[in-house]
Amino acid sequence: MMKTMHQAVIKWKLHELLSIQRKTSRDLAQFMGIHENSVYRLRKSEVMPRLTHETLDKICEFLDCSPGDLLIREKEDKP
Repeated sequence: MMKTMHQAVIKWKLHELLSIQRKTSRDLAQFMGIHENSVYRLRKSEVMPRLTHETLDKICEFLDCSPGDLLIREKEDKP
Protein backbone atom coordinates (compact mmCIF):
# COMPACT_ATOMS: atom_id res chain seq x y z
CA MET A 1 0.00 0.00 0.00
CA MET A 2 1.46 3.31 -1.09
CA LYS A 3 1.13 6.37 1.12
CA THR A 4 0.22 9.69 -0.39
CA MET A 5 2.22 12.69 0.81
CA HIS A 6 0.72 16.15 0.82
CA GLN A 7 2.89 19.04 -0.23
CA ALA A 8 1.52 22.55 0.09
CA VAL A 9 1.80 25.12 -2.66
CA ILE A 10 1.33 28.78 -1.85
CA LYS A 11 -0.68 30.41 -4.62
CA TRP A 12 -0.50 34.13 -5.32
CA LYS A 13 -3.83 35.92 -5.87
CA LEU A 14 -2.75 39.41 -6.97
CA HIS A 15 -4.35 39.00 -10.40
CA GLU A 16 -7.63 37.89 -8.82
CA LEU A 17 -7.77 40.76 -6.32
CA LEU A 18 -6.92 43.39 -8.92
CA SER A 19 -9.67 42.02 -11.16
CA ILE A 20 -12.25 41.93 -8.36
CA GLN A 21 -11.47 45.55 -7.48
CA ARG A 22 -11.36 46.54 -11.17
CA LYS A 23 -7.85 47.94 -10.81
CA THR A 24 -5.13 47.67 -13.42
CA SER A 25 -1.43 46.90 -13.39
CA ARG A 26 -0.89 50.51 -14.43
CA ASP A 27 -2.86 51.76 -11.39
CA LEU A 28 -0.71 49.67 -9.05
CA ALA A 29 2.53 50.65 -10.81
CA GLN A 30 1.72 54.34 -10.50
CA PHE A 31 0.79 53.92 -6.83
CA MET A 32 4.04 52.06 -6.10
CA GLY A 33 6.24 54.24 -8.29
CA ILE A 34 7.54 51.29 -10.32
CA HIS A 35 7.43 50.28 -13.97
CA GLU A 36 4.24 48.67 -15.22
CA ASN A 37 6.22 45.65 -16.51
CA SER A 38 7.30 44.88 -12.94
CA VAL A 39 3.68 44.82 -11.80
CA TYR A 40 2.70 42.75 -14.83
CA ARG A 41 5.23 40.06 -13.82
CA LEU A 42 3.91 40.10 -10.24
CA ARG A 43 0.34 39.91 -11.48
CA LYS A 44 0.95 36.97 -13.83
CA SER A 45 2.84 34.92 -11.22
CA GLU A 46 0.81 31.97 -9.97
CA VAL A 47 3.05 31.13 -7.03
CA MET A 48 4.15 33.43 -4.26
CA PRO A 49 6.97 35.63 -5.63
CA ARG A 50 9.88 36.82 -3.53
CA LEU A 51 8.91 40.23 -2.21
CA THR A 52 10.40 42.73 0.16
CA HIS A 53 8.35 43.73 3.17
CA GLU A 54 7.97 47.20 1.65
CA THR A 55 6.63 45.85 -1.66
CA LEU A 56 4.11 43.58 0.04
CA ASP A 57 3.02 46.44 2.31
CA LYS A 58 2.49 48.77 -0.67
CA ILE A 59 0.42 46.16 -2.52
CA CYS A 60 -1.71 45.62 0.59
CA GLU A 61 -2.14 49.37 1.06
CA PHE A 62 -3.23 49.79 -2.56
CA LEU A 63 -5.73 46.91 -2.37
CA ASP A 64 -6.79 47.69 1.22
CA CYS A 65 -6.14 44.08 2.19
CA SER A 66 -3.94 42.00 4.45
CA PRO A 67 -1.08 39.79 3.20
CA GLY A 68 -3.20 36.71 3.84
CA ASP A 69 -5.78 37.95 1.33
CA LEU A 70 -3.14 37.65 -1.40
CA LEU A 71 -2.27 34.04 -0.62
CA ILE A 72 -3.96 30.67 -0.69
CA ARG A 73 -2.46 27.38 0.47
CA GLU A 74 -3.29 24.37 -1.68
CA LYS A 75 -2.24 20.80 -1.02
CA GLU A 76 -0.87 18.68 -3.83
CA ASP A 77 -0.98 14.90 -3.55
CA LYS A 78 2.36 13.24 -4.25
CA PRO A 79 2.55 9.42 -4.41
